[in-house]
Amino acid sequence: KAADSLADCVCPEGTYWALRQAPDEAGCDPCPPGMECPLGCDIRNLGGPLQQPVSKPGYMTLRTEPLQAYKCESARHCPGGPAGSCADHHDATSVGCGACMPGAFSDGGNCVPCDGNLDVLPFVLVILSAFFGLVALVVAVSRDAIKQTNAGLTCVLLMGVGV
Repeated sequence: KAADSLADCVCPEGTYWALRQAPDEAGCDPCPPGMECPLGCDIRNLGGPLQQPVSKPGYMTLRTEPLQAYKCESARHCPGGPAGSCADHHDATSVGCGACMPGAFSDGGNCVPCDGNLDVLPFVLVILSAFFGLVALVVAVSRDAIKQTNAGLTCVLLMGVGV
């Protein structure tokens, strides 16, 4: 019997066209756990523009194992999608997008790029604070000596005026 619609020619949602050893054994298999298989999903479409099995958000698949979904430690690392999909600056070759790409580092669980520019403002503020703190300490310790010097100078000036 001929197909009545396109849906009759493709695998239904939740399944994908799987290849087997013998061509006559090919057919629709259930979508693997952690993955989504829309209507017409076909393993032969991997890497192409047509429907293919994709990982759900919170899961990822390696490009070398496109039908093996790995649950990610943090859902924000794995947006879901085609094999090798990870959040920005996360390594798509690491299981669960758990490592950062070269040139990036982990900051609170998110991978951020190493920009190479050190923020000098905190360094400058520490140096200025230390300088003004030292000045304040010298003034506080020398306060009595400064008063005595001023008093002595005043006496000398008054004696000079009186002579």
